[in-house]
Amino acid sequence: MRTISMGRPRVYPPRARKPGRRLGLLDLLRFAAALAVVAFHFTARPNRSFGIDVNEVFPDLGTLTVYGSLGVELFFIISGFVILASVWGRSTGEFVASRVARLFPAYWCAVVLTAAMMLLFRPAVLGNSLTLGDAIANLTMGQSAVGARNVDGVYWTLFMELKFYLLVALLALLGINRVRVITFASLWPFMAGLAGQADSELLSGLLCGRYSIFFCTGMLLFLIYRDGHSLLLWLLVGMQWALAMQFAATSLKAGLERSAGHEMPAGTAMAVVTLCFVLVGAATLTPLSRLSWRWMTFVGSLTYPLYLIHENWGWVVISELHGRIGQLPALGAAVAASLAVAMAIHLWVERPLAPRLRTGVLKGLQPVAPPLEERFLQGAPHRLTLRTGGSSRSGTADSNSATPVATEGHVAAASTGDTGEHDCLAAFAGHAHLGRRDEVGGPGGP
Repeated sequence: MRTISMGRPRVYPPRARKPGRRLGLLDLLRFAAALAVVAFHFTARPNRSFGIDVNEVFPDLGTLTVYGSLGVELFFIISGFVILASVWGRSTGEFVASRVARLFPAYWCAVVLTAAMMLLFRPAVLGNSLTLGDAIANLTMGQSAVGARNVDGVYWTLFMELKFYLLVALLALLGINRVRVITFASLWPFMAGLAGQADSELLSGLLCGRYSIFFCTGMLLFLIYRDGHSLLLWLLVGMQWALAMQFAATSLKAGLERSAGHEMPAGTAMAVVTLCFVLVGAATLTPLSRLSWRWMTFVGSLTYPLYLIHENWGWVVISELHGRIGQLPALGAAVAASLAVAMAIHLWVERPLAPRLRTGVLKGLQPVAPPLEERFLQGAPHRLTLRTGGSSRSGTADSNSATPVATEGHVAAASTGDTGEHDCLAAFAGHAHLGRRDEVGGPGGP
């Protein structure tokens, strides 16, 4: 009689992508999102850098560039994609080290430059409310948690990113796999929403509020990129889109109206947010993802420093030049100056400092081996090299054997250097390079 085995069902591995594949279009998309935010801040966000209300200077242009503020939501979707790609298959320590090295060198430079300008020269266009204590607190990137003023208005998004990284690090401690990511991305937006409905500001803040929708969307798109299309994943992406539509029609619309100074159509805000979903999907899941040229990588590397430095410095440049050379030339000069400083920060700060910082942080997170004497007292066997009469021989000994000259493990630990690996991706900041870990990763972010 023929028997039928009822063993465990066979589990097929996910369809893997080719290693070393760079998503050049995602780099370009990040840079485009940064330019959209720059256009919003210079031509639509309320400010008096031109001496009068900016809406009076660009009454028509501002009706379009006001939607550049939604570049932040695009950044968050990209961040969900690239951060999950960055942490997958890595230890929590490697992830933390890569994020610290990617975010802080350019950020510290931007904080010092902007705070020095504001404290020393007190430009009227920026106000005079920044204190030295606030500026120093900004170096932690956690100034919002202690009530300190942001040196630059865009820094609120970085604190949102930090909270996302914390949640991802906690997930990494449990172990990153497909089922856990799906569960996490399915529940997180609803938990954040419930916290907000319960008026729990602490819990809602820790869970990133409604912005969790965009991070989860990016994570789900990465699963589709990594494992292939599935009905479940697309249904979950659709669920995130449905939640995003309600958010766009209410809170995001209200923010657009505060900037524009008049009523804004909800349908347009919803359409722009939908476009953010479509753009990231097209850049990662369609044949367009094969587009990759070196210039895309370079402009993508400017995204993070451009985002950090443009707002306050741009307003000062405009306020100093618009009366001398005109409004449009002053606007062009502010954009050009922001790009030039961003390039300098990338070339002279990020490139040399990020690898060293990552190596140092990673070493600091490695477990420290107990002293040799302590290991012998614990009775653990050790590989010994004994010197007898000018010769040497190796053997295994315990704490009761002859005195060791050295253990092989101890020598190896003392002589082995720890070379850091640079993160491959980032949303405001991080290159869209999948499958390798030898690239310095670009908001973050916006």
